[in-house]
Amino acid sequence: LFTGMFVLILAPEFYQPLRDLDTHYHAKAQAIGAAESLVELLDYPLTHTAAQSGDEMIDLRQVEIVANNLRVMSLDGQCLLGPVSFHIKAGQHVAVVGASGAGKTSLLQALLGFLPYNGELLINGKPFNTISMAHWRRHLAWLGQDPQLFHGTIAENVALGRADLSESTIMDLLEKAHLADFVQQHPQGLQSMISDQSSGVSVGQAQRIALARALSQQGSVFMLDEPTASLDEQSANAVMDSLSQAITDNTAIMVTHKLEE
Repeated sequence: LFTGMFVLILAPEFYQPLRDLDTHYHAKAQAIGAAESLVELLDYPLTHTAAQSGDEMIDLRQVEIVANNLRVMSLDGQCLLGPVSFHIKAGQHVAVVGASGAGKTSLLQALLGFLPYNGELLINGKPFNTISMAHWRRHLAWLGQDPQLFHGTIAENVALGRADLSESTIMDLLEKAHLADFVQQHPQGLQSMISDQSSGVSVGQAQRIALARALSQQGSVFMLDEPTASLDEQSANAVMDSLSQAITDNTAIMVTHKLEE
């Protein structure tokens, strides 16, 4: 009995190096896969993408979007959507509805300048590929269904490098996103740390931090990709209330499967 107990006690220690090898092997495989994807992305010729847009600085305080026979293409030349034609007037709110895989998100990616396209796409009457992407994106507010938070404080995640946002301004944004109470009750307040993968906050809280970030952009165009898809009903209603107030006078395009939104 003593020998058997002794072997059982030592077994975990005996096999620990093998378990460590397994952990490090999988971590290395994931790192190699991520590195290969990054290399492929960095090596991709920008001349084939919408990122090679022009340098025209047009007035974007109000935004009208017109598409004629628009086809959104993948980076390797496959058609992801189209041909489609539409006219979104300045200040109009449009819902994009369709089956999974229909190309709804691809349309937003093209409008963000991340995917190439064929056909005609006009912003305030000007061809999209003649407009400065930096100028265009400064007038966009983006909110997706998978909030991307980074290792840092709540304040840093809302400001995202913008030095012009004071703590009072950030608190006002969090108030609009219905998250101010959570921050005020936390001992560290705006300096509360968020770890990698949004650790330390719930999905609903992470989405509302991302919403506060989007509201800080004061964009003329709001692009929303199912922003309440992963939220419970209470959090979803809070996010939609904040969005409805923010987009009142702005152009808004929202991918959704809930027509009531």
